[in-house]
Order: sequence, then structure tokens, then C-alpha cells
Amino acid sequence: MHAKAMNKWMINFCTFGVYIKVSVTNISIFCARVLISSVVFAVMSILMYNFEGS
Repeated sequence: MHAKAMNKWMINFCTFGVYIKVSVTNISIFCARVLISSVVFAVMSILMYNFEGS
């Protein structure tokens, strides 16, 4: 019984670990996308501003 409970706890712990890892990865990807979008938007704005200014 004790070994069974321990095994169940380990499985839950591993599942939780994988869940956290996936969440962190998704958050990182989301942040990277937002960052890239912001940079692209800023560059486009600067280019448009310079283009209109000349």
C-alpha cells in the first residue's frame, strides 16, 4: 500500500512538473511573440515617420 501511494505521488508530481514546464514554455513563446510584434511595430512606425518626413 505504501509503495502504491508513493508511486501515485510520484506520477502526480511528474504530471505537475510537465504541466509547469509546458506553461512556462507557452508563457515564454507568448512573451517572445509580443516582444517581436512590439519591435516590428516600432520599426515600421519609425520607417513610416521617416518616409513621410522626407
